[in-house]
Amino acid sequence: LRLSALPPLPFNTAKPRPGDVTVVLDPSKRYQTFMGFGGAFTESSAKVVQKLSSENQERIINSYFREDSGLGYTFGRVHMTSCDFSDGNWTCCDEPYDMHLKTFSVERFQEAIFPMIRRAQKASGKPLKLLAS
Repeated sequence: LRLSALPPLPFNTAKPRPGDVTVVLDPSKRYQTFMGFGGAFTESSAKVVQKLSSENQERIINSYFREDSGLGYTFGRVHMTSCDFSDGNWTCCDEPYDMHLKTFSVERFQEAIFPMIRRAQKASGKPLKLLAS
């Protein structure tokens, strides 16, 4: 894995020529709040990372979450049931009429997903924002 800086893009206040690709920034207009960059913590990605050598595990985690030597991810999505990147089909609550969530469990996350999130948090050095979906 190699990351390298690209040369800065020039900012231009001139009117674009026809056919130019442009991005127009107007700081006086705000539409939404930027919460951070990130990716998904999936069961399969966590299990694949676990199968790597310790050195390569650190390289992967650092390349995504370290701000000084990686991408500096600050945001993560966690799937709350199985997804297309899961090792099988499962839910956190298999009882359809358990309205009080007495059978709710995150046990499936303990094996690979939570350890990967903890390592990402440590590599980041600051709190990660997580979205469970």
